[in-house]
Amino acid sequence: MVLLAGDGAGGAIEPLPWPDGDAVLFLDRADDDPALVAALGLGLAALTRWRAANSHSPVRRLAHDPWDRWQACRHLPLREWVYTAGLGVHLGQALLPELSPYQLLGLSRTAFARLRQREKVFRAMLTADLDQVGIARALRWLSPGAPAGARTVANVVLPPMAGYYLAWRLLAERVARVGLGEAIRMAA
Repeated sequence: MVLLAGDGAGGAIEPLPWPDGDAVLFLDRADDDPALVAALGLGLAALTRWRAANSHSPVRRLAHDPWDRWQACRHLPLREWVYTAGLGVHLGQALLPELSPYQLLGLSRTAFARLRQREKVFRAMLTADLDQVGIARALRWLSPGAPAGARTVANVVLPPMAGYYLAWRLLAERVARVGLGEAIRMAA
């Protein structure tokens, strides 16, 4: 595995799930804050899920050189992206158990509390999108830096980390029941 880091702002990561060859994680942070560990957790969970021989992820049939996430969004339902994101948050939590979930997600306590208060509403919105494909849905739910217009569902602007928060919450029971190693390889 090759890790490439830069000094840009944000917590973006791009795992490249090539079926053969080196795995590459592009991290855009080089400091030691929790965002780096969270990004690393997301990348490692994605690569394990997308490359493991015994994984049930549909990414395995799409992975080819060169990898194009946006092209894959046209074929893979949002469910796969959300599932993988949730696994990444859980792996980040396992790597940094001393951090509270709001810290791991890069949220303030207030922002985290607001997400919890509106979880039922946001979960219903996400559920309606889970089996759909398309770049717009991936941007809406899993691109915290996307403009507010891209994060709008039924005239409701989603908070930047709503998708990751919901992904973490949706997988909590499964991860607790079967463990992270098994959950990574299961169907979404």
